[in-house]
Amino acid sequence: MTDWPFAGLTPMKYGAILADPPWAYVMRSAKGHTKSPETHYATMSAGDLRALPVSQLAGPDCLLFMWSTWPHLFQALDLLGAWGFTYVTGGSWLKRTKNWNVAFGTGYVMRSATEPFLIGKLNRPEIRSRSERNVILAPEVPDSIEAIRREHSRKPPEMRAMIQRLLPQAHCCELFAREPWPGHDVWGNETGRFAEVGT
Repeated sequence: MTDWPFAGLTPMKYGAILADPPWAYVMRSAKGHTKSPETHYATMSAGDLRALPVSQLAGPDCLLFMWSTWPHLFQALDLLGAWGFTYVTGGSWLKRTKNWNVAFGTGYVMRSATEPFLIGKLNRPEIRSRSERNVILAPEVPDSIEAIRREHSRKPPEMRAMIQRLLPQAHCCELFAREPWPGHDVWGNETGRFAEVGT
């Protein structure tokens, strides 16, 4: 392949793909730029994201776990389809502060305390665990997936753990990764960003 964009990743290998697309935001004021993703990392247009051949990474049966944001939910559903996957379900990460308070994030109408994720499938992946809930779980609140909010855009390790419980035999890769994933493959321009940061 001459124009393979995913350096270091193997085509048609993965039974699970985790993606955290770098969504571009429309800023409503100069004040919003200080909290925008563009302040922290390079973002991509919806067209550039759609052009990525993500389905070519998938093995014969694959699940795609894609992070979104509430303002980008419609785009995320569209992107999931553009990447060749069929939407099956989704969930949410309830963000907590280090003091275990519900986070007070940004937002256009309401302040976001959660971040949604979508799950799409290609063919018929074999799910091993049927006890996973659609939130990142913490023992203190058994009815929701919760994790402490860390650095900007850094996702909770509970997501990777959930994927491995669902698909324990799958080769996994993470797109737009910001830290290594031991035993699995990662791709992005900041794959070592949080490699040395404590959990």
